[in-house]
Amino acid sequence: MADRTPLARVSALQGKAFARDQDGNLRQLQIGDVIYEGDVVVTGAGSRIDLATPDRHSLVLRANETLTVDAEVFATVKPDATDAALVGGARDINRVIKAINEGGSLDALLDETAAGAGTPGGADGGPTFVRLLRIVETLDPLAFDFGTDRRGSVDEPLDGVGSAADALAGLVDAGLAGQSAAAAAATVGGSIPIDTAAPSVVVDIVDASLNNGDKVSTVTFTFSDAPSGFDLTDVTAVGGTLSGLAVSLTDPKVYRPLHGERRFHRHRQCQRRRRQLHQCRR
Repeated sequence: MADRTPLARVSALQGKAFARDQDGNLRQLQIGDVIYEGDVVVTGAGSRIDLATPDRHSLVLRANETLTVDAEVFATVKPDATDAALVGGARDINRVIKAINEGGSLDALLDETAAGAGTPGGADGGPTFVRLLRIVETLDPLAFDFGTDRRGSVDEPLDGVGSAADALAGLVDAGLAGQSAAAAAATVGGSIPIDTAAPSVVVDIVDASLNNGDKVSTVTFTFSDAPSGFDLTDVTAVGGTLSGLAVSLTDPKVYRPLHGERRFHRHRQCQRRRRQLHQCRR
């Protein structure tokens, strides 16, 4: 204890605080206890301790804080300007300032050994030895014996829809059903004609078919499909006149009088086959 240097004293204490010496002995601090060099002061939860130094300064430790007391914390002699690290290098600083003012290179002020770590050990700059962590490692060759043969392509037929060419051939066969061999060969070898002419209707009014005394009769046309490009100019009346004919508002395949007559009515259907209209007679 006599060889240890006292550096501080407990001037105020709130709660509990402890000091552990260099031998690991722990003691609880009280007001007036001396703190020696090398002691470690530890404060508990909700504690506070004030340490007074010989120069009448105070150091405060709050709850759950630790302080190692040494000469750097409580030095009897305070450092002055001569202890600063830059004071000893004032000559080097002057050299740097002079080089900047003269426009010189700062690299010239560095020592040769300061630019690198010295001469490398090996020819390529690496170490002069190699450490082998493992020399022989046996592996089971069967564990890595994979086949290198490439498998050929496999063509597997798929059931379902055929190609577009097969579908087109089926449509041609279905369209040519019922035709003669010569007509089918001519159609397949050439082009397929498409009838673009507008449909037409011929009405043959036979007077003997009318009831006695009938002067006006109602005619209704019913097409199998809705006609395209058909109007009243495509209707030819033989033995009489036809007027007041218009397309039905509910069915585009039906043409009937614009104003219905309250007389004898007959209906005839005109079937459209092979894109031609047959005659529809009353």
